[in-house]
Amino acid sequence: MFDNKRYITRGIDSVVPLSIQVIIWQMIDNLIGKKNNIDYLQKFKVTCSNKFIRIEQSSTKPKYENTFEFHTVSVGMADSEQMYTIWVMNDKCANLLAKHSISL
Repeated sequence: MFDNKRYITRGIDSVVPLSIQVIIWQMIDNLIGKKNNIDYLQKFKVTCSNKFIRIEQSSTKPKYENTFEFHTVSVGMADSEQMYTIWVMNDKCANLLAKHSISL
């Protein structure tokens, strides 16, 4: 699962920094290496503050949670606070999607 071509929506491309996109794909790749049974829908909550970025990954079937936190300087983020909820859905291809983004 998640071994097909990978795509992102225009909204993700215009709002979410490339470095965050890459980290999300890496988190999925790490999950694939650890588990055989992976939910086709992965949810990522990305919270950016002036010092840290926190990415919370979750799925429901099977239940899975993972958190990754790092300093904003390491990915070149601005000091503004932002929050994104991103879904990665696997079907015939893997898609990185967002309903909307919120500036805090």
